[in-house]
Amino acid sequence: MSHSAKRLSLDLRPILGILVLLSLMTAAPVAEAAAPTAEQKDAICGSRASCKITQAVDAGKDDQGKALTVVELHLALADKPAEAPEEGCNSDPDSESKDGGVEYWLLRASDAPRQLMSLCNDGYGAAGVGEDDVTIKPNRLIHGQSGGSAWRWDSVVTYSLSPFRELRERSCSFNTVMPNSGTVLDLDMRALQARSLAWQGAAEAASDDDGEMGCPDWPDSLDRKFVAQPTADSVAAYVIPAPLGSAADPIAPGTVLGNCSLELSTDGRNGFLVFGKPAGSDTSADIRVMAQGYNELLLQLYDPTAAKEIEAAKGKSWVQAPHFEIWTAVESQSADETASVDYDQLGVGLDGKLYPGAGKPASLPAVERWSGTDEQGRAVQVVRLHWDDQWAFMAGVGVVYSQSLEGKQTRLISTAAIEKNHPLFLPTVWAHQPEDSGEGGAHCAVEGKILAVQP
Repeated sequence: MSHSAKRLSLDLRPILGILVLLSLMTAAPVAEAAAPTAEQKDAICGSRASCKITQAVDAGKDDQGKALTVVELHLALADKPAEAPEEGCNSDPDSESKDGGVEYWLLRASDAPRQLMSLCNDGYGAAGVGEDDVTIKPNRLIHGQSGGSAWRWDSVVTYSLSPFRELRERSCSFNTVMPNSGTVLDLDMRALQARSLAWQGAAEAASDDDGEMGCPDWPDSLDRKFVAQPTADSVAAYVIPAPLGSAADPIAPGTVLGNCSLELSTDGRNGFLVFGKPAGSDTSADIRVMAQGYNELLLQLYDPTAAKEIEAAKGKSWVQAPHFEIWTAVESQSADETASVDYDQLGVGLDGKLYPGAGKPASLPAVERWSGTDEQGRAVQVVRLHWDDQWAFMAGVGVVYSQSLEGKQTRLISTAAIEKNHPLFLPTVWAHQPEDSGEGGAHCAVEGKILAVQP
């Protein structure tokens, strides 16, 4: 397939870092649809004289049985979008000529045509290596895009056509001169959940000779079962979501965390059990975690054994009592100025007391606690931790809950893999901007004091 910046087909060309995902899309002939009517073409092109409809692709039917067609059109430089660079768009990287970009429109039965996206490849970064690929499937539009400069990125975003909204995104980001810097971010935009994958040596300083460039491949097995170390050279982690965005107002005390948060459970169903054996159904603890921006965490706990175990651990180290552990990544440089990552550990007792652990973090958060009732009618405790540094989690953050039995630490459930009291990989927070989900897209809202995914 040529390196045309934008094309409409049923085969998506692999782009950097996501080769495994795209290789699953088997080539198939384009299913041509009937050309737009003269009335539809007038609505799509308007007064833009250079508007040229190049393809109309059958996109199946939506859930209401309405026939869908996606139309691709190209524009000359004279009709470029107002926000496009003065020199225009580079729709075909194999050509030096500039144009006015490419648009995709939806025809749904007898509805008026609706613009889905307008693409103007301006290089997508200083390196000028930007490309777009578009694939149409039944009620789906899949958009692959790549670009960057010293930091390269690529992404594959899957949308439903009717309603038009983002369903899933998988992206790769890496530095072209920093081995082991590549990470993959996998987003479920309906459940507002995020996962990440990095090189096994991501936290270690590496030379060009022993490090890995680009991003690790996302194994098919991770979509069936999410494990901490899916391959010998990669490590995975759950990403703590900030579902209200990066600058939302703090949620009110008394609010409990519903399914807008990341869920962990000590029976091993959710999260990584990094120490001990899974809890039984009658003793399992459920934990909810979310961030607000890059310097605030909310931790929610239902643990039917907590009160008893706090009493049993009286007079012992905080490690033996039920508690949370917050791990934060701290970027540093080695003696030869090679970048590396260190980790700080902070223990948080269920009474709100703080216990600096590994790394001896100097900056401690403010603590606020409240009680509430979750969606299952259970009494839960919520802890808010707020750091003064607004970028406290930028290099990475993870959460662990330690459950006790008979006054001793018995199991640890974690967002990240931990070996010898050392995280293998901590991703940064994923801040979801609600407007990115599209019309009718998922967002979070408080209903009856419970923060839950809508709609």
